[in-house]
Amino acid sequence: MSSVPPRRTARAGSPRTPSTDSIHALLHRESFTLFPDGLFADLFTDVGRRSVPPMIVAVVMVLQRLEGLSDREAVERFAFDVCWKYAAGGLGFSHTVLVDMRARLARSEHPERIFEAALLLATLLGQDLEEGTDGTFRIARRVAPERVISTVDADARHGHKTSTHRFDGYEGHVALDPGSEIVTATAVTPGNAGDAEVAPDLLAADLDGDESLTICGDAAYGSGELLETLEVAAAELRIKAQPPTAPGGRFAKDDFAIDTEAGTVTRPAGRVAPLRQVKGGTVATFGAACAACPLATRCTTAKAGRSISVGPHEASLVRARAARTDPAWLADYRASRPKVERRIAHLVRRRHGGRPARVRGRPKVAADFALLAAAVNPGPSRGTRTRPFRPHLGRADRLNARTRGS
Repeated sequence: MSSVPPRRTARAGSPRTPSTDSIHALLHRESFTLFPDGLFADLFTDVGRRSVPPMIVAVVMVLQRLEGLSDREAVERFAFDVCWKYAAGGLGFSHTVLVDMRARLARSEHPERIFEAALLLATLLGQDLEEGTDGTFRIARRVAPERVISTVDADARHGHKTSTHRFDGYEGHVALDPGSEIVTATAVTPGNAGDAEVAPDLLAADLDGDESLTICGDAAYGSGELLETLEVAAAELRIKAQPPTAPGGRFAKDDFAIDTEAGTVTRPAGRVAPLRQVKGGTVATFGAACAACPLATRCTTAKAGRSISVGPHEASLVRARAARTDPAWLADYRASRPKVERRIAHLVRRRHGGRPARVRGRPKVAADFALLAAAVNPGPSRGTRTRPFRPHLGRADRLNARTRGS
């Protein structure tokens, strides 16, 4: 099997030139990553005549199937179409090369390798397209869920530290004991994953133990589902739950009296509305009664009136919000938080590689992050391990993925 020669893009006089977002341009950029020599190593011997580079053949096969061409039509298009030449590079070849490649693939133990590589390509293309009512495809005016952002690291995702601060890659999470500043568990999630999703895995070993637990965490870990899980485990919580807010300084959700047992919500003016079941929880709607309410201007501007949504974990959220108003709770939280931030700063400082991930793929990034925590643990600390054990959840913000082929 020969190595891939430098690309030779035909300088034809054709007015057709591939646009930057076309499949030809994408294949031109990513073909070395999608179809490396090693992908086809088992199909060829080390001796014999030089073959057409398999990467070029694979690209032609993808374009051939896309346009429904025969072998002879495909090699003719490759010889004279500048877009095909731009996508694959190299020199022309006989149609029998395509026949031979299909035969080699069929005899191999992995006959669908081109399909699997092209599937990632199709995912990258398809997530930005939507079909119109006339049957034509257009660029979608939306962000695809679970958007794949790289052909070399399919696990990486777009993430947001804030509403304006975006990054590509992963988030690193840690559980540590503030007393000794020892990291006890690590985890890595895609950049778009919620912080609270990984907390049960970080705390699994501690929740199964017999020791009483005091668990701390910032508001990123204050989801109702996690709070309820930790309450069931009889843990004492020092996890912030964000207070509800309303635009324009109007009445927030906690200004309404919510009685989940009676199934009612009482607004500040005193009117009661029943909770009715909807997908994902319950909702109380005051509707037309808001028009006659003397406090309506302080509550809502919606023509349909104010409605209050109550999730399945509302009781846990209410208890967490009430707890953080306790001065003793707040003092305890503030005493441990700086220690956690200091240890996280040790983890991501540039001496250890900084925030850029050194490897690709979530399993490898997670293993490397765990190794980093193991290396940092023996470093400077400010105390000894406390009893009872007090794991604190923290996020090492972002681990920027290596999303390019280099």
